[in-house]
Amino acid sequence: MSLIIPETEDIEKLQKQFSEALGDDYQVEMYTEVSSSSFFLTKKNVFDLVIFKNNIPFVGVEYKDVASSIHIRLKPEWFYSKFQEVNLKYGIYYFGKENQFYLWSEGKYSFQVFDFASVINAINRDAPIGERLCVDELAVEILGCMPDGIDGVELHKSLNKLFVEDNLIFNESSGEISFTKIVEDSFFKALLPQITVSKVCRYTTLNNLFLLLKEKHHCLCSLTCMNDIGETSYADNWIGYGAYAETYKTIEENNNSYILSCCASDKIDDLTMWRLYGQDAKGTCLIYDVKDEFIDNDSFFFAPVSYGRSQKEHDELEFISNILGWKKNGWRFKFNRWYIWKHFFKSYLFKDEQEIRLLYIRPKNSGIERKWIMDSSNSIASSLCLVDIDKGMFPLSLSFAIIGPKCPQQASNIAQFNYMNVQQKVLPFKRWNEAIAASKINDYR
Repeated sequence: MSLIIPETEDIEKLQKQFSEALGDDYQVEMYTEVSSSSFFLTKKNVFDLVIFKNNIPFVGVEYKDVASSIHIRLKPEWFYSKFQEVNLKYGIYYFGKENQFYLWSEGKYSFQVFDFASVINAINRDAPIGERLCVDELAVEILGCMPDGIDGVELHKSLNKLFVEDNLIFNESSGEISFTKIVEDSFFKALLPQITVSKVCRYTTLNNLFLLLKEKHHCLCSLTCMNDIGETSYADNWIGYGAYAETYKTIEENNNSYILSCCASDKIDDLTMWRLYGQDAKGTCLIYDVKDEFIDNDSFFFAPVSYGRSQKEHDELEFISNILGWKKNGWRFKFNRWYIWKHFFKSYLFKDEQEIRLLYIRPKNSGIERKWIMDSSNSIASSLCLVDIDKGMFPLSLSFAIIGPKCPQQASNIAQFNYMNVQQKVLPFKRWNEAIAASKINDYR
């Protein structure tokens, strides 16, 4: 901290400024001592200004005339300890050369940069937030957090339309700004790949096709048994939230989040996908029609996945991280639906799959069946959600199935599965042997 002492005349000017702005409900005194006593000792500190409320020391003010504010940003504890020691509720450092007010509030471990009007607002409301920005200014600030790596012209236009007074919630007690529920969903969707999807496919094992026909239900796996071990933590880690898998809350969240991993229709009967996800071409490719009317963005969410560009580059997550790190006059932005949309961001290592994801967030009063398994692939205890096909309330409707080119006894299996489907009525068909067919790939062994 600088030892340069400001001129008394400058402190008097600041005292007058505070007195006029705060009015008769507060008293502003110069060079005043504030003390705090405990059983063991009494601590005393003198401040350039002390603002009293109901004759009780409320705010300590220190004037730094030509000193730089760099140290308060690097080592805030050097500065707020003076206020903390005498139990002041608020503390202010004013850097005259920069004309910036750094506000500390009781229980915090850092300062917030305010202008004078916002400092007065915070003191008057007894809340560590100042005047809020108008919506247009807020849009400029938030969209200014967008990294250069994002191709941002269309995205900027799309997001800018969301910044309307009715779409935003300003919490005056906490200083948190958030979107309304529907608008926040629109914000996250705008960050994901922009494609129109009416049909998707899913690669899985032959046994899963058998179970689907036998049990007549769609099977969604919880996050815990995904083949990506970072599935539950990738996005959280990227934006700095961290991932604490041992906490009950996180485990409960993961076990109530279910996924059906699909890809676009141009990946139907694709050799790479057969090899990666279709049991090395011995499994099945299921084709679904998308039923938009059941994607309610309440329990069911459906969207393409955003992948990073490299191990150290994921521009959309950097944008979100920048927004969460933004502060102005004590106000900050909060995403209330992050617990949902974080599941649509994945590592660049998986970009070849081009996943389109169906996410089901199971509510506590869900009537959808859940059962437990020991996952054979990963040896992890996991839960499954089983959605009855006959009830027809599922966002994806099965339309066709393909048997992989390396499937043992391919012709016999196709005949058997088609006959089984006639009995079970799971896949639609005009002729009994047309619901399930062979892959058109003939040169893979």
